[in-house]
Amino acid sequence: MRSIEQMYSNEAMANHTRLDELRLLTKASKLYYEQGYTQQAIADCLRISRPKVSRLLQQARDEGIVNITVMTPPEVHADLERQLESR
Repeated sequence: MRSIEQMYSNEAMANHTRLDELRLLTKASKLYYEQGYTQQAIADCLRISRPKVSRLLQQARDEGIVNITVMTPPEVHADLERQLESR
């Protein structure tokens, strides 16, 4: 049976690990979306693989850390164009 100290230690470790993961997701996202780094440059900076950077960026989008919005100018009728194209 686990002691209370072991349970709290494991919980603290899990929280610390999740916090580290969130920091990494945020750092990679800011470098890519705000500072314009390439995925390879981020990989080199963080000393991880380029595919890992790609997975981090996808995870950040999936978890809502990154939200991408395309703003359509009022004079562009993209929805109407799409409907007409599908006919």
